[in-house]
Amino acid sequence: MINRDLDCPVSEKMCQSIINHLNILEQAKKELSSQMLEREIGNLKFKIDTKFDSFVYSFDANHRNMNFKGMGISCRAVVIFSRCMEAYLAPEQIRIATDLKEKNEQAKNSIPVVIDKFVESAFQEDFKLYQIFYSLRSASTSFNPELPALKKIYKTSQKDLTEKINEAFNLCDDMISQSNCYYKSIDMLTALDRQLKRGLRYYLIMGELSFDCQTMIREWRNKQRKIENDIESDRSNTEEKMKKWAALMDGLDPKSGGLFTGWYRQLTSRTTYENKVRKFHIKALDQSSRGTKALENSNYCMLQDCIDILDLTDRHLGKHIPIASRESESLKKRALGVFIDICKKAHVLLESDNRNAIEKIFRDYRDSVLYLPFITASDEGKKAFHLTNQLMHDAIAKDISDLKQLMESFDFAKFRSKVISTREFGGFLADHCTLLYERVKTSEHVEADQWLDAIFNLCYEHFSQCRSLNLIEYFAILDILPSSNQRDIEKAYRSLSKRYHPDKTGKNDSTMFRKVKEAHDYLIENIKVKGERGD
Repeated sequence: MINRDLDCPVSEKMCQSIINHLNILEQAKKELSSQMLEREIGNLKFKIDTKFDSFVYSFDANHRNMNFKGMGISCRAVVIFSRCMEAYLAPEQIRIATDLKEKNEQAKNSIPVVIDKFVESAFQEDFKLYQIFYSLRSASTSFNPELPALKKIYKTSQKDLTEKINEAFNLCDDMISQSNCYYKSIDMLTALDRQLKRGLRYYLIMGELSFDCQTMIREWRNKQRKIENDIESDRSNTEEKMKKWAALMDGLDPKSGGLFTGWYRQLTSRTTYENKVRKFHIKALDQSSRGTKALENSNYCMLQDCIDILDLTDRHLGKHIPIASRESESLKKRALGVFIDICKKAHVLLESDNRNAIEKIFRDYRDSVLYLPFITASDEGKKAFHLTNQLMHDAIAKDISDLKQLMESFDFAKFRSKVISTREFGGFLADHCTLLYERVKTSEHVEADQWLDAIFNLCYEHFSQCRSLNLIEYFAILDILPSSNQRDIEKAYRSLSKRYHPDKTGKNDSTMFRKVKEAHDYLIENIKVKGERGD
């Protein structure tokens, strides 16, 4: 009879039946003093202990798997069994029953925590969450009268999870409006969509979900693509473009908080971020390669453009693309070295009898100074620049002094030879150094040089013939020599007016275009037009 009762579902009636039978056996043992009855009572108590232990084992197994249906049945069995059979259980077993009841309550209370962690992980796979909801859903559809509380917990948890997902979506939407970066939110919704397809939809109140996952993913991807296309197609302001990319990269950087707060900051978008970093890394190397070729081809304007882009990249994206700074410094160092070598060659030529050969390297010398601000910003470059100008001044001043001496000595053969060489060297300086002098005056990064000023004064005094040096500022605007004729002026004007026309530049500022036109008009009106060259 007792064995049959122990095999029945636990209930107070079942426990009372066992107690009644044990009382009968105890009374019979006292009356008969039978050892057989004592052994039988001992075996039954052992079975009671074993039954209790089986309930505890079942609860622990279900607790490990977060099987609330199993935990509910096992916990109820232990509570009833320990309360009704207290007289036949050891104190340790009573304590275990109390602890088990607390563990069951703690497990129920942990459900909102598991939901929060799932949402905060940006909907990464969580076996525990699925196990919880599967067991709660199973309990909610069960007709077992022992599980009514779990049905209510399931409904509450369903609503909580649905609301937390809606809150996460709304937060993403808010962060997008602040950062204009969709990547993290797209990653989050993609992860959520993956979980919905794996069965999460069965545990949500789908009618209360405030958005359609796949629709929003498509919409946000299209918007992000449009943002990047707009940035790429914007050619008007490179720095503004860099600022936009910086904001985007800050939003993607797993280590950067940026505008994001709370759990949203922990969305990594690591793959997307690393792909963008790789893309900008390649672009930085490409700019460095273009700069190296520009230096080899003596295209100093393009070289500075490449350095400017690398510096802008470093200024706005340096923490993401550290290579930009290294490549920029490398280009500057190499360009400075080239400039120093040019100056050394110029020094050798100016101190020799072949000083007219400086014409071959003067263009590189001039363009390095005018187009590369870092050249004269360095002490070494500034010193080389001033010394080269001083040597040019000293060379032409010596030629002029030697001519005066030869004239006084009446050595007309040497005098004639010296006139030819001085006129050639002086004419070169009057054409090129005076133009450099004027360009330096209007430059924002090159300081005025006393030796260029002195060269200009010597050229104005001794080599003004066929040159309108008093109009040098207008020749400098058109970037043509002061010995240029009308055809040269018209050609330069046509070229520069096209380059600086507002329709061509896409800028509202037409200052340079007006300056070019004014310089052209003033020169045509005020200089004596020389005959066409070669006529």
